[in-house]
Amino acid sequence: MSVAGKVALVTGGAGAIGGDVVRRLIAGGAQVVAADLDPAAATRAAADIGGDCIGIGLDVRSDAAWAEGMAAVIACFGRLDALVLSSGYYRPNIAFEDMTLAEWQRHFAVNTDGVFLGCQHAVRAMKTTGGGSIVTIASTLAVQANPMGIAYSAAKAAVLATTRAVAKHGGPFNIRANAVLPGPVDTAMLAGNVTAEMDQDALVGMLSARIPLGRIAAASDVAAMIVHLCGDASAFINGAAIAVDGGQTA
Repeated sequence: MSVAGKVALVTGGAGAIGGDVVRRLIAGGAQVVAADLDPAAATRAAADIGGDCIGIGLDVRSDAAWAEGMAAVIACFGRLDALVLSSGYYRPNIAFEDMTLAEWQRHFAVNTDGVFLGCQHAVRAMKTTGGGSIVTIASTLAVQANPMGIAYSAAKAAVLATTRAVAKHGGPFNIRANAVLPGPVDTAMLAGNVTAEMDQDALVGMLSARIPLGRIAAASDVAAMIVHLCGDASAFINGAAIAVDGGQTA
């Protein structure tokens, strides 16, 4: 793994995907700041993982919080080489006509504003130290919209467009930006799709039947690709949208 000696900030660092990213980065010799909306959860995650890992609270919707978080990274480790934007929000099963403006805006605040702010602060930091890698988490729903999840689909499509723009802007400064597009992943967010008509097992069975590999993703499947994009082995990958979906969108 080509992340030894790198300094990384991972949002959603106490979550399923973000937590596995942090573990893999630490195992590869990186120094990591695990950030989460819940500071206590971030601190616990960092303590459990060990190594050169610290946990901080970070509300990705806040410009001031990003400034404080980035300052903490620089104060602890001196620079930023990789940013992983793993925070996300999804409230499923809302019909298009029933989607409120407030709910729409919450999806965009976390999923899109958080990515814009994170990329902006990371670019500023990375320009001073010779470059780095930014990895955003979009979704297959960015390219295959779900009318029962219109706000999430639209927000993740905006993440994809933002990532591509950052890749073009950052390229001359050796700053890469790539988007990972997971399909269904076995996380708490997926469990939120359970309804009275369909329990967890039925939901997983239905989703697995749509995937050529015959199963939904584990968090580790997605995390492995994210960590690859953080490292030197992906040095010429920039502006890519990489589906980690078992072939669902092929």
